[in-house]
Amino acid sequence: MDTTPIHTRLWHRDFWLLAIASFLLTMPMYMLIPLLPSWLAVRTDLPYSEVAMVMLSYGLGLFALGPFCNYLTQRYRRKTVCVLSSAGVAVLLSVFFVLEHSLGGWALPWYAMGALRFVLGALFGLSQMVLLSTLIIDVSESAYRTEANYAVVWFGRFPLVLGPLVALQLYRFFDIDIISLIMAATALLGALLVSMIHLPFKAPDDNLRTLSTDRFLLKENPLCFINLMCFTAFFGMLLYWMLDAVMYAMLMVGFYLAIRLGKTLLSVSGRRADMYLAFALSGLAFLLPILFSDEWLWNYLSPVLFGCVAGLVCNRFMFIFLNISHHCQRGTSQSTFFLAWELGITLGVFLTFMSPDKEQLLLIALSLLALSFVLYFTLTHGWQVRHQNRQPGL
Repeated sequence: MDTTPIHTRLWHRDFWLLAIASFLLTMPMYMLIPLLPSWLAVRTDLPYSEVAMVMLSYGLGLFALGPFCNYLTQRYRRKTVCVLSSAGVAVLLSVFFVLEHSLGGWALPWYAMGALRFVLGALFGLSQMVLLSTLIIDVSESAYRTEANYAVVWFGRFPLVLGPLVALQLYRFFDIDIISLIMAATALLGALLVSMIHLPFKAPDDNLRTLSTDRFLLKENPLCFINLMCFTAFFGMLLYWMLDAVMYAMLMVGFYLAIRLGKTLLSVSGRRADMYLAFALSGLAFLLPILFSDEWLWNYLSPVLFGCVAGLVCNRFMFIFLNISHHCQRGTSQSTFFLAWELGITLGVFLTFMSPDKEQLLLIALSLLALSFVLYFTLTHGWQVRHQNRQPGL
């Protein structure tokens, strides 16, 4: 007979397995950001606009299975749904190896590659939504769930810089086919870790609908969704400005600083100290290299500042989505946060290829960042305070 395990602390075996699994599943998605356009450039003669569409199709695919998420996790064992979708990610990553060897090197048209990316996004999106909206909550006691959400979000954010960094280093030593197998093995290991957790059987709801927004999207917060998406679109563009191992390493230092600052600045959600700091750091990151004309500042200091900004924004919006959700919407809030973040990153990459002119790209990026802060300070913060349904803080 299945019994519900009682965990007296947050960092127990099942939680560790899920946190590491989230990290391993996310890594290949970000490894593909610098690699896939390079592969397409070498193997095909696709124009920038078609490469942009291939990259965008992943972001659109993230939403494809979301309406079925609640149905699938209640109709079938929720752990099984996550394992199978994660294994599907590994299979699709292996397809890149097959294409490289059986079709003479990327002979597929752009829309076929886009379809492959769309399905990859759909399976990855489902695996992460199940993990974030259901499994993490199921293995955490109610007193630890906010901290659990915070911790697992960061396990999924570090691949933003580690994925491209690892991909660039592997590309120096291995061909595309080998890297695709490494990415597939990483995703498969994540699926294996999820399969190792213990969850008791849970009976489905009486009125189970096939399509719903439960565990998928918070309907109450389109403004917060758009605001976060604008922020992360800027960070998506930033990934292509910093195609350098040192810069990615500096971004990771900035992430670490944001983690250290996170709990202190989030202790009272009515304050905006973290976002004021993010705004100031953004200005410094752009202005210092211009004022002092020093390449060292752009290569080292600016990435640290941008990484800290990305981390502070991640912290703030994760808690915004959580605090505006009702009691039974914790999982839905985390899926919504995940989708807004990932779609924004994808849109940033898309805009980078749609506008190859560097000066135009800089103008678009600055406009997105400025719009993001304007939206937050004039609309989002006030809306969040008025619609808060939970006590702030960790």
